[in-house]
Amino acid sequence: MGNSQSNCVQGRQTLTRAELDELCKPSGLYESCSWEAKTVRKLIKQRKLAGRLSGKDDRITGLEQQCPICLLHYDEINTINCCKATICTECYLQAQNPRERDASCPFCKHPVMTVSIAKRLDGGDAQKREKEEQRVIEATIRQRNANDRGSNSSGGGGGGSGSNSRINSGRRSNSAGGNTSASTPTRGTTPSSSSSSPTRSEMWNLHGRDQVNRNSHTNSNSNSNINDNDDNLQATLEDLYLLEITSTTFANNSNIDIDSGGNDYSNGNGNGN
Repeated sequence: MGNSQSNCVQGRQTLTRAELDELCKPSGLYESCSWEAKTVRKLIKQRKLAGRLSGKDDRITGLEQQCPICLLHYDEINTINCCKATICTECYLQAQNPRERDASCPFCKHPVMTVSIAKRLDGGDAQKREKEEQRVIEATIRQRNANDRGSNSSGGGGGGSGSNSRINSGRRSNSAGGNTSASTPTRGTTPSSSSSSPTRSEMWNLHGRDQVNRNSHTNSNSNSNINDNDDNLQATLEDLYLLEITSTTFANNSNIDIDSGGNDYSNGNGNGN
């Protein structure tokens, strides 16, 4: 049905036969309809239901009204009485039970859905609607921009905090490493002393520092604590064994056994020669 014919129908309570035939033709929006054609024709003739018009993808005159279900625009449309939402005739015939007519409102869930032909918009109503739609669009854009700024701020702050944490951690590691290398002797070296052989006390101190270094290394590698503890135990036993041998050798070199006859047995020679 053309725009001119639909405009002529608006506001009239009686229709000519040709107009009624045109308004009762299925628009083809849905493949089937459970309503009987004569029942739909009667409702449209009595002006209780808008005509079965073909919808438009966009507004042409600016006075069309949109159906929220099929999202098409119509020159004539229905209003649901409970919540004043608009609905085209084709969508109403799909939503409403033709026999019981007890379907609930698809928008506000009112238990009974009844409709009437919506009032046609005039120029003032169309302009008011456009302003309201523009406000909704602007509010949506502002909210979206605010969400984007919040996400960027949250992500940037987290990254900066992580970078500072890594930098401070690196500084602490470097500082700790420098202090350790300056104050703790490495494994296999002896503290400076006037004698060529370390004393028992110095060897115990050396062993203690070396054990602390190994424990620190073990703590920094938490994924291999069990293996490191076994290695530390083995190293401790080896160090104790080496310490005992060194102590015995040092004692043998320092003490000279002399028997009652004045013979020196330190070289394994009973004659002392």
